[in-house]
This record gives sequence, structure tokens and C-alpha cells, in this order.
Amino acid sequence: MKRNSKKLVSLIAVLCVFLVGGTIAYFSDQESAKNTFAMGKFDTVLNEEFDPPSDWKPGTEIDKKVKVDNTGTVDMVVTARFDESCVRREDVYLKKYNDETKQLEDILAAKAGEELPVIFDVVKEGETITSYEEVGIKKFGTEVVKYTPGTDPADYEGKWVYSYNPQTCVYQFIYMGIVKSGDSTPYLLQSVTMNPALNSTVSKTSQTAYYDKEKGESVKTFAFETSEKGYDNASYHLNITAKSLQASAKAIQSDWAAGTEMIPAEFEELLTHLATMCQ
Repeated sequence: MKRNSKKLVSLIAVLCVFLVGGTIAYFSDQESAKNTFAMGKFDTVLNEEFDPPSDWKPGTEIDKKVKVDNTGTVDMVVTARFDESCVRREDVYLKKYNDETKQLEDILAAKAGEELPVIFDVVKEGETITSYEEVGIKKFGTEVVKYTPGTDPADYEGKWVYSYNPQTCVYQFIYMGIVKSGDSTPYLLQSVTMNPALNSTVSKTSQTAYYDKEKGESVKTFAFETSEKGYDNASYHLNITAKSLQASAKAIQSDWAAGTEMIPAEFEELLTHLATMCQ
């Protein structure tokens, strides 16, 4: 059937040549193939196991397990950052007995909304902080190490490396490895403990009563002292940010730089080494 059809078409074409008067019509054919290239899926999940406490007390450890999962099909590299804050969520009152009304009355000791420092017992040498205590004591994962200047970057492979600035109270991390599709980073954090040194806002009260001979009347005074470590009725916030990037030397060199929001300036060598690991 195909051959007969072609013959018929050819005859018609020949007739057309004569009718047009010398103009030759050429038959042509065009074929196309639709080729689809499926792009890889780039997707990450900040995996957190955390049950927020409603009555967190000094010395109490709360599990907070954090890692980053690569749920896509593209290998990736990862950085992370911790930001902390502490705010008084409710007013703090203490009771004073009123002799005139014969009732206890509230005395405001601390106001709601007050921002509290996330480090205390700070010791300085000039402008440099040499020691301090943290409100939230963090237990990092087993593969998390603090950055030490002069260390061979290759020694950090397979580990989270962090730097902490007590002036800004910011932690910055970089994972020195490639997270393959379907894999996860080691745990970045395991738990947080409220510093056992913290206590109540009101540290001491005093009330005295005496007779003033000159005035010929009884006098009563009431006073209280507050503690620098008073964190009752406060909320502690630990915000964790993770950023991932395709595991490519060119991507790292183009999109990541030391001395930025996620990566401290001292990580310059680590970035260079991580880029070579991606080649």
C-alpha cells in the first residue's frame, strides 16, 4: 500500500509541474525527536528532634537532636548558624505585707519584654572576652569540633567545624564533607542544658521595723535585691539556620565566601579545601 501511494503522489506532482508552467515543486520531509533531560532534584531538610519544655529549670538537660538530610538527588555541601536570645516573657513580682491594709501586695521586680544576655559572668582583658558562662549549655554531636587556627583542613574532613564569637553570641559551622543523595550530616547538636548557676531574679529581701523617737512613730522599711543571674519567667530561643549548596568547586567559589553571614573570615582555608574535595 505504501508503494502505490507514493506512485500516485508522484503522478500528481508531475501534473502540477506542467500546470504551473515550468515551476518545479520539490517534496521534502522533516522529522523531529523530542528529547527530555530530567534535572536532578536539589532538596534538603533540617531534621530536628525536639520537644519544647514548658517549665525548664536550671541544670535540666533537654534533647535537641539536629542534623541536615539530603532528600534530593544532587550531592551537597552545608553550612549552619546558631543565633540565641533570651527575653522575659512575664513580669516578676514579689509579695510585701501591708500593715495598713493587713494584706499582701505585689511589688514589681522585673518587667516582661526585658532582653536578658545569653552569656554571663563575662571576664574581659581590654575589649577581648576571655571567659564566660552560657545560659544554654550545648552538647554538640560527636563529629563537631571547634576551629583551631593553623590546623590542616584535611584533619577536619567528615566533621562539623565551628567558630563562636562571644561578642555577637553567634555560632557558625561548616561541614567538611560532601553529603551524598539520601545521606545526612552527622548530628550537629544533641541537647541543651540550662546553666545550673542561674537562679531567681529576686535574690534577697529585707524588711525592718523600728520606733522613731524623734517622730514618735513606728517606721517600717522594705527593700529587695536582684540577681544578675535571675532568669525566671524568661524564654530562651535557639534559632538554627542551615544553608546547602550543590557540591561543586565552581558553586562554592561563586556563591560562598568567608567573612559572610554564614561563614566566618577564619574559614577561608576550609572553604578552599572543601572546594577541592568537590572536584
